[in-house]
Amino acid sequence: MYINSISFTPLLVQYRKWQNVSNGFDRPGKIPDNYFYPLLFEPGTSYTYGSGIDWAGVMVQRVNGNVSLEEYLQKNIWTPLGIKNMTFHLEQQETIRSKIVPISVRSGGQNELGLANDPHGKVTDADLKWFPDPVEEEYGGAGLISSAIDYQKVLSSITANDGKLLQPSTVLEMIKPQLSPEPRQAFMDLRKIPGVAQFTAQGQVVGAELDYGLGSCLNLEATPEGRHKGTISWSGLPNTFCKFSNSHIFPIS
Repeated sequence: MYINSISFTPLLVQYRKWQNVSNGFDRPGKIPDNYFYPLLFEPGTSYTYGSGIDWAGVMVQRVNGNVSLEEYLQKNIWTPLGIKNMTFHLEQQETIRSKIVPISVRSGGQNELGLANDPHGKVTDADLKWFPDPVEEEYGGAGLISSAIDYQKVLSSITANDGKLLQPSTVLEMIKPQLSPEPRQAFMDLRKIPGVAQFTAQGQVVGAELDYGLGSCLNLEATPEGRHKGTISWSGLPNTFCKFSNSHIFPIS
């Protein structure tokens, strides 16, 4: 997962151009600077891909004595699960930095949404950083680095509903539809825009009936590639995918 100062909403892409500000992934800075967008609609009346999780991270810090998000996660998630290789700060974790997997890209460059200009271009390793290093501020929605094994510990705890991280009732609430009709329709309409669908519920069949649970995309029906009704899934910018249904976890890539 990576710091994401890019906007996938066409109007906000135009706004970035008007500001003469890069719509890129690697722009450093703090959340109030990178995510200070105009309000496109009254909350709860529509949907767009946004930075709500990043602002939720700010709220978590403020209501917990202004501790850093890294400190909060260390105390409440990483330590209870025995996680050793997870951080926002590579500059403080040289052993983690030394194990970072290189990023691969397709030849032909990328467009303003970060998509390959040539989706069939040759795949090559690239000396590319998706986020600033060192990190100026910890983003709740992106920027966390982890080993696959430690990430799996988080998924396993949630899918087993073992009570270590969340109350059982909270986990059950995560797999219930949360969007009201108007936002859900806006979400489905947004996925009809070429390219945008790759960033909103990656890997999902275009046209599949979807909703959102708490923090993840939710299938309202089974889909041809094997997702069951009730499956929740999410994805990361470096082309990582995960989904689970009931108590089973399915790593996608």
